[in-house]
Amino acid sequence: MNPTTRLFAFLFICLTGFFPAFAQPVDSLTPGQARADIAFLKRKLDLLHPGMGFYTPARAWNNSMTRYSTGLRLLCRT
Repeated sequence: MNPTTRLFAFLFICLTGFFPAFAQPVDSLTPGQARADIAFLKRKLDLLHPGMGFYTPARAWNNSMTRYSTGLRLLCRT
């Protein structure tokens, strides 16, 4: 292994090993906040993306977004 590769490996190990120690705790979203985020994403994609209904019909798109927003309850704190 050449010296440059060793240096990069050493720096990578040091940086990835020390950053979690300085990480701040992250607040999780409430289910309402997560649903609001999904609704915002859906509105923006429908508004700004010119081909949203080209490959996926609107009904399937709406069903999948509804499924994502209700499924987020499992990932968010109550």
